[in-house]
Amino acid sequence: MSYALVANLEPIYGLYCATFPLIVYGLFGTSRQLAIGPVAIVSLILGHGLHEIAAPKLEDGSQNPVYVQLAITAAFMSGVLQLIMGLFKMGFVTRLLSHPVLSGFTSAAALIIGFGQLKHVLGFSPKSTDNLFELLADILVRSPKEAHWPSLVMGLAVLLMLQTFKSVTVLKRFPAAMIVVVLGVVVSYALDLGATYGFKITGNVPPGIPAASVPTFPSEHMGPIFTLVLVASLIGKRAPYQQRSSRARGGARA
Repeated sequence: MSYALVANLEPIYGLYCATFPLIVYGLFGTSRQLAIGPVAIVSLILGHGLHEIAAPKLEDGSQNPVYVQLAITAAFMSGVLQLIMGLFKMGFVTRLLSHPVLSGFTSAAALIIGFGQLKHVLGFSPKSTDNLFELLADILVRSPKEAHWPSLVMGLAVLLMLQTFKSVTVLKRFPAAMIVVVLGVVVSYALDLGATYGFKITGNVPPGIPAASVPTFPSEHMGPIFTLVLVASLIGKRAPYQQRSSRARGGARA
């Protein structure tokens, strides 16, 4: 659900992406340990790239259906492109992305994602900019007057809990994220955080699954979408080669 928010989509689309890939990979995949689903970097690329084409939200704050269709089209094209790359054994192309370039990209993406998600903790939307220093300055200036302090306290408490699960040896065996989410839902429901303290809650999530349909391919946007899909596909396929290279180096040293 959080990956969907990074991509400027409603949380329900994150649930779709966390469900259907598992079913498909369970039928056709070969690994029993491989994690399948959306990742932060690809979600960031999708959200940033599509935002240049269409606004994620309408004036009334609801999801822009045009943006949703573009996201579905980009996801479909990315799947087709990766399938073609797999059939023609083109995974070696990702080796052209050097480790320093990829490492710098992922580090910058982590900072952008982290500061971009502060709006959910602070209770207001910081200035929309690609300059990290301008974003940080805007947050520091506006936080004393505009921050929603109950949300900030809740966010810090959640981070503290996650860090505790990560640091304490006995607690490392437990699914920290799941426990925190369940506790958050229980506390929100029991104390009615939305009405009592003004928290922004997810609200009702549409039940069921969407009907199957053919993605639309808007001719006026196909160029930018293809560029976006190409970058996302290459970044998405780079990880296995990094892991393989790391194991090879480890074996050589041993």
